[in-house]
Amino acid sequence: MRNRAAVLVVASLVLAGAAYAATSGPNVKGTVVRSPAPVACFPGEPCDQPPQATFVVFSRNGHSTNVRIGARGAFAVRLAPGLYTVSLAPSHGGGVTPSTVRAPRLGIAHPHLVQR
Repeated sequence: MRNRAAVLVVASLVLAGAAYAATSGPNVKGTVVRSPAPVACFPGEPCDQPPQATFVVFSRNGHSTNVRIGARGAFAVRLAPGLYTVSLAPSHGGGVTPSTVRAPRLGIAHPHLVQR
């Protein structure tokens, strides 16, 4: 009897979590832009900007979520509430500012990320 009750509790938690994720929209919507700082180039040599990142990577507690960046730098994702470290992939040796984002329990966070 005890095992059956435990299975029912676990099953209901899994279903509730799946339903929450499936029916809820993104709670983090933002944009990624390039830093306005110019790239250092040798005088007289052609100089191209490094390629822009393709993904925003949100990391927390050893787990990462990759989110594709749209053509105009926009992204949207549903994350469990909490504080996440933010990076870009591929990084091309630069970072991102701010380096952390808090996913809210209610509402939507709108981070403006700058690729350095």
